[in-house]
Amino acid sequence: MVRDWPKLGMVTERPGPGDPQFPHTFKVESYVGFSKEPTHDYGADLWVTQY
Repeated sequence: MVRDWPKLGMVTERPGPGDPQFPHTFKVESYVGFSKEPTHDYGADLWVTQY
C-alpha cells in the first residue's frame, strides 16, 4: 500500500447524466496511476445483493 499510494486517484463529485433514474451527482475517481484494473474473482459461492 505504501509503495502504491501515489498511484491512487482523486475522488471528486461530478454531475450526473440528467436522467431522473440516476443520482444528481456521482463520486468519480480520476488520475489513477495503475496500468490496468485489478482482476476480481469473487467466486461462484459469493452472493452479492443487487438493488
